Amino acid sequence: MANRPSKGRGSDERSSTAVFGGLMIAALEQGVQRLRAKNDELGQVWSALREGRPPRIDTLTLEQVVTFFVDNKGSVPDATAGAAVRRAEGDGYLVHLVYLDAQGQPLLDGGRGAPTRSYLADRLDEELAEAFGAHDALLLS
Repeated sequence: MANRPSKGRGSDERSSTAVFGGLMIAALEQGVQRLRAKNDELGQVWSALREGRPPRIDTLTLEQVVTFFVDNKGSVPDATAGAAVRRAEGDGYLVHLVYLDAQGQPLLDGGRGAPTRSYLADRLDEELAEAFGAHDALLLS
């Protein structure tokens, strides 16, 4: 009998396990809620793309804009630059991302099609807003 844990110690271990388990369950539930929200957001983006309309996002960042052009450059050998063009749309912005040829023309048609992307953004991050400044077009080369 001397090798058995005391009732007090065993009950402390069980209560701390229960508290720890409760915290784990709460954290898991929060994680599941965040995943569901992201899934809903992704579903809205895919739906918008299937319907040919730009997806609505909360904040468009300069990093997202630059990443689009860097990631797709290999598929557009005629491109010499990229352009981001914004237009006020309701309380936010409609932003189009297009590649440009050496004459500054968008690579959209005539067999020279290139990836494009558009977003309906509720806001632009500070860096992107600063890059646009007072202009509605931003040239990236």
